[in-house]
Amino acid sequence: MKSLKRVKRIGVVSAAALALAAGLPTNAEAAIGKFNYTNLSGSQSIDSPVNNYCYVLSGGASTVTNNTDTFAHVYSGAGCTGSPYYVQPGQTYNGYVYTVKFW
Repeated sequence: MKSLKRVKRIGVVSAAALALAAGLPTNAEAAIGKFNYTNLSGSQSIDSPVNNYCYVLSGGASTVTNNTDTFAHVYSGAGCTGSPYYVQPGQTYNGYVYTVKFW
């Protein structure tokens, strides 16, 4: 009976460790570089943004520069809604936007 309890305990611990590891983001899921934007407060940046996450650009932004290694989708709507403008790596976009998501 003791060996059966031990096997169950090992199984539970292993499953918990696997679930924890699977839930943590890896470097492959983040863009490398900085996303820079300008708003009324001045220049701001997001360092190594996580892909598929909607970032709110506090106060909006009038100019954005994508210095990451992936596309930035900028939106004029809250919650990354509406039609995005695609900002390629190394590209600058001049237009008022509120949110950004990286792919």
